[in-house]
Amino acid sequence: MQKNILSERQEAPLSEPEVIGSVLNLPVADVIAKPQVRQFFSGIEELASSLAIEGQQSPIIVYPANSRGKFLIQKGERRWRACLKAGIKYIKAIVNDVPANPLEETAGELIENIQRESLTSLEIGRALSSFIEAGWKQVDIAARIGKSNKYVSMHLGLLNLPQCVADLFEKRAVTDADTLNTLRRIYELDSERCLELCQTGLTQGLQRQQCRYVLRYLLSKLTKVENSQTTSSGGRARPASTRRSFGKPLLNGYREGASSDVPWVSVPHESVIVLTEIQIEGARKVVRLITDRISFDKSLVWIEIEEDNGSKVVRSVNVAELKLLSISD
Repeated sequence: MQKNILSERQEAPLSEPEVIGSVLNLPVADVIAKPQVRQFFSGIEELASSLAIEGQQSPIIVYPANSRGKFLIQKGERRWRACLKAGIKYIKAIVNDVPANPLEETAGELIENIQRESLTSLEIGRALSSFIEAGWKQVDIAARIGKSNKYVSMHLGLLNLPQCVADLFEKRAVTDADTLNTLRRIYELDSERCLELCQTGLTQGLQRQQCRYVLRYLLSKLTKVENSQTTSSGGRARPASTRRSFGKPLLNGYREGASSDVPWVSVPHESVIVLTEIQIEGARKVVRLITDRISFDKSLVWIEIEEDNGSKVVRSVNVAELKLLSISD
């Protein structure tokens, strides 16, 4: 990608001095786009309609014309795309002859578009990977774009999404980087569980807390197995007892017409995860029902709320406020 950009610039002789920095009316056909961080351009049709009615308010920025008479866009590709869409023949542009290092230009695009929140998580991850390929450390990348090391690591992790999680992103069912990364880690621990979550996400959507609860349970389950192996006699691994039993429910006690062939599994009560949804401060949140305490007031239950920063809050709520989402182990 960067080689293509460089070859275009190497072909670009400087324009006449009076052209540099001036606002020109360039034929849209003589302006070309370069590969860049941003790949998804939303609202092009709306912008095209606006340009057709009101005209172009601010010029784009281009490199001097190359040997083929083409101007490579530095900034303003969205406006150029809108001109193409609207059938506008000329576009206002400022020619900038100051050369830019490809990585520095990528950093500038990242900073500008991250602030506008116009880049997808995967676009950010792909852009950050160009720094890694150039030998940069994550901490240096974070300092350059003004973000945390965790931010950089999280977005780079999106480049290794399993297909089921990538499908969620491509279909815009889940676009949050934290949730996508959590699903990736769930896949590494339990691919079947991840596939189930992804199927749910395609039809009902997924929330960050919902995925975090599942990951936390899988990690705790892994820890228990490792502890069991460590304490086994003779140093040999001993599988942890799950006390699971399988079967089918009987008709007795079921309403008439209830299915008797629905499979079920018996699991230790301490491993059960009950996820519910509740309206809190004007937003719907997925919370975990705490099952090891009972109020004297039978209308109250306790829930665990996980905040965006990872902290957990426990509070009592009216059971009528809760919507049951899932019960799993």
